[in-house]
Amino acid sequence: MNKLIQAILTQLKAGQDVEFVTVLDSNGPTPRGAGAHMLINASGYLCGTIGGGKIEESSKQVALEALQAHKSTIEQFKLVPSDLGMMCGGNSQVLFTFLDHQDGLTLQVFEALQQALTAHHAVWLQQVYEDESVTLGVAGTAVLGQKIETSYLTQKPHLLQEKGSATATFVEPISHASRVFIFGAGHLAQAIVPVLKRLDFYTQVYDDRVPLLTTERFPDADELHEFDLDASFELTDVDYVLLMTRSHELDYQLQAKLLQTPALFIGGIGSKHKHRVHRVRLLKAGFTEAEVDRVQMPVGLAIDAESPAEIAISIAAEMIQVRAGLD
Repeated sequence: MNKLIQAILTQLKAGQDVEFVTVLDSNGPTPRGAGAHMLINASGYLCGTIGGGKIEESSKQVALEALQAHKSTIEQFKLVPSDLGMMCGGNSQVLFTFLDHQDGLTLQVFEALQQALTAHHAVWLQQVYEDESVTLGVAGTAVLGQKIETSYLTQKPHLLQEKGSATATFVEPISHASRVFIFGAGHLAQAIVPVLKRLDFYTQVYDDRVPLLTTERFPDADELHEFDLDASFELTDVDYVLLMTRSHELDYQLQAKLLQTPALFIGGIGSKHKHRVHRVRLLKAGFTEAEVDRVQMPVGLAIDAESPAEIAISIAAEMIQVRAGLD
């Protein structure tokens, strides 16, 4: 999303109008779901994707026509062989938002989104479509444009549209405030940080071995911290924890400490035997069954992963699954 918003700002500041393409809704096995984006200018495609194939090619044409007419529009695409020549079925509803470089509010909106992404603050974008135009709104650390109902400020996109209505309101999170606390700066941490970075997870790596905490080893990490077990970790209910230290005892101590936080996800590497041992210790320490069940160990989807790269993929996949289940 960072790249797309930067492209929008570059175009607007250069005096160029653009069409901001957004998948509002989909059902069936469509290529991309709600919140997928693409950007089109007068020269054609700029960046982003709403799924590729003929649906994307058709959307590029619609976007160019809307751009030339200085208008916004909504189109329905039926993904069947007789329509777009695609083997997958289902329907997609796509919004084409005309962004006028002369509109000061539009520039302010996307500058606010970029600032929130850079600062890792939660922010939401609202697009309200009516009569071939879109009204924008932002909620989060900055509040701009049309007001957004607080009930829509969740981790998933919301589409509000009555059946048969020509108007539609779409609210989506652009930047999440969630963080991934990675304890241990070994080979697995090195493998998983770049994977999570490309999935828009914000990563913080902790270790007591300071020489390992370098930007050369972790060029994609958002933060690097020397570890101190006595320090307090202020986790929220949208944060993730990955325990992969070099010590089973340290992993246990961290589990006991972090179970006292509202962290959304706590995962640890290790065998099922290690998990059983830690579970017994945690129960004896006074934690309830429900509390201990919060720890996912061994973390990662069961894909027979062996190498650090493979394990990183399995862990990232489980985290995607957790994130997708929010709200």
